[in-house]
Amino acid sequence: LSRGGEGLLRTNNGDIGCELAFLPAGGKLRLKTGNGDVSLGIPPETSSTLRAKTGVGRVKVLLPMTAVEKKKRRIKKGVLGGGEGEIVLESANGDVTIGEL
Repeated sequence: LSRGGEGLLRTNNGDIGCELAFLPAGGKLRLKTGNGDVSLGIPPETSSTLRAKTGVGRVKVLLPMTAVEKKKRRIKKGVLGGGEGEIVLESANGDVTIGEL
């Protein structure tokens, strides 16, 4: 999926791949799967808080974050840019990756 704006993508089983052209100021994006990988590509100027977690797998954040609250293998929280929006990525069983478009 490639789009701009905000929204929710959820599946019980299967991977989620998304390229976000822009996140409006204060916008929210949530990607969640029970069994599969979650990947998100965003522009480097995106301003958002980020929460990424997995039960089984790895979390990879390939963008610079500030105000990192937790930096573990399975949970990462921090701020991208000014932190105006909110991005939440979750997988119960799979890898979670966020990187630059």
